[in-house]
Amino acid sequence: MKKFLVSVMAAFMVFAIAGSAAAFSNGSLTAVIYNKTDKEVALDLGSVFNLDFTAQNVTLAAAGSFSLSDFGSSVVNSFDDLSVGLFARDGVGYYGYFATTSQTAPGATGNLGNFLTASNSVMNNYGAAATKTVKAATATNSYWKKMNNNSTPGLYGLLSRDVANGEAVLPEEGFVDMYLYKYQTATDPGVGSYLASFRIFTDGSIVMNAGSSPVPVPGAFILLFSGLLGLVGIRRKA
Repeated sequence: MKKFLVSVMAAFMVFAIAGSAAAFSNGSLTAVIYNKTDKEVALDLGSVFNLDFTAQNVTLAAAGSFSLSDFGSSVVNSFDDLSVGLFARDGVGYYGYFATTSQTAPGATGNLGNFLTASNSVMNNYGAAATKTVKAATATNSYWKKMNNNSTPGLYGLLSRDVANGEAVLPEEGFVDMYLYKYQTATDPGVGSYLASFRIFTDGSIVMNAGSSPVPVPGAFILLFSGLLGLVGIRRKA
């Protein structure tokens, strides 16, 4: 009996761990780095139901989470050949989340139903096995085909009114910032200002609400400054 209970508990723990590791489902905040003629890398950054959008400098994806080696064709030669979309769906509370490069609320079109349907197709395409997946951007249920309607970056399932700023293009090196908004309907946006900012680095990391870090002072400068203070002290004694 004891062995049976241990086996049951072990099986339960494996199931629980597997369940907690499941990704790309309702509520998954998903970053998509893609080239429309090549591949798209999707990263699950966590559940919008659990993320603290007020927290500062939170690393949601570590360095190396995506790289140029994830892409296979000659059209992706540097990071500026890649675009970034950021979205989540809440099919329970019926909210849509999407990010733009603007700190001004983009407004919604009222096509929440289309957004939920399109994003659900994308989630099903990505699956729930891991927090990262690499898929063909030309696939029927890809982010590019469903969320961008196979035509226009930043459409977000026809939900966003700000297509011009709807997606980011990565620089050759460095980072780009995006701002996440939450909408229910066009007349009831839920949150008019952005929930949080997301900094996408070309080293493959993504940081929520990244703050400015203090500029490190070179050791040589510290030694020089200390020497000058010493000379001032000697001069005063003299």
